[in-house]
Amino acid sequence: ACHGVSCKPGTACDVVDGAPRCVPVPTCKDIRCGAGTQCQMVDGSPRCVPLPTCKDIRCGAGTQCTMVNGSPRCVPIPTCKDIRCGAGTQCTMVNGSPRCVPIPTCKDIRCGAGTQCTMVNGSPRCVPIPTCKDIRCGAGTQCTMVNGSPRCVPIPTCKDIRCGAGTQCTMVNGSPRCVPIPTCKDIRCGAGTQCTMVNGSPRCVPIPTCKDIRCGAGTQCTMVNGSPRCVPIPTCKDIRCGAGTQCTMVNGSPRCVPIPTCKDIRCGAGTQCTMVNGSPRCVPIPTCKDIRCGAGTQCTMVNGSPRCVP
Repeated sequence: ACHGVSCKPGTACDVVDGAPRCVPVPTCKDIRCGAGTQCQMVDGSPRCVPLPTCKDIRCGAGTQCTMVNGSPRCVPIPTCKDIRCGAGTQCTMVNGSPRCVPIPTCKDIRCGAGTQCTMVNGSPRCVPIPTCKDIRCGAGTQCTMVNGSPRCVPIPTCKDIRCGAGTQCTMVNGSPRCVPIPTCKDIRCGAGTQCTMVNGSPRCVPIPTCKDIRCGAGTQCTMVNGSPRCVPIPTCKDIRCGAGTQCTMVNGSPRCVPIPTCKDIRCGAGTQCTMVNGSPRCVPIPTCKDIRCGAGTQCTMVNGSPRCVP
């Protein structure tokens, strides 16, 4: 028996062939353990025991289990505060660990109808698309969508527009438009009026008559093509009458009328018709009282006329 036997360090008493002997103490150096196990000294003897893993470890708050040199260790949980990322990347926690990932941009975002992508605090966000309904513009400006965004721009006027031939600028619903220039061809005037261009626009105005015209001396008003005109007053000097007629002024106008004869004249008692300068005249009927006869003759009425007869 080994009772009372004292062995050197590194050896231990063991009964060999019925007698106590100091033999070398086995260590883990002498043991080859299988996969998933490791050697540990148990009661002074090397033993192959299962390797511990993080499954066997319960870590405190703010720490997590990590295998260090084959052994589970509770280490502080890393955060994005401990990470410095390169250009174009940012730190994000992925499965509880900080990771440097590409910074997302609006290129990576597909927004729904009525929204658009905008960078907010460095991150792309889908926000409602603003419209002119959301904009209140100042005086002299109006809201217009420019590249998909509402902008207050000066209100255009006809001063900003150059129209082509045959057109003119007119404000239509608050905007300048080049429209065909209206003419009297486009206007139908009422009775007693006619179309006249006034300041470049057709207008229905009362039709002027000779009542509206005051003509100068030697002229008179006459309607020419529907318009009153002052024309020289014609006289008998301007008229050449036919045979058997002569020019006479009638109501201020020269007229060719039949030449009157004594057939057209009825003379009073004591007168008779005689042509004087081409016109019939009633003249007193001469009597023997109006005749002084020569010597050897005397006055006698012949066919109603005094005659000196022998």
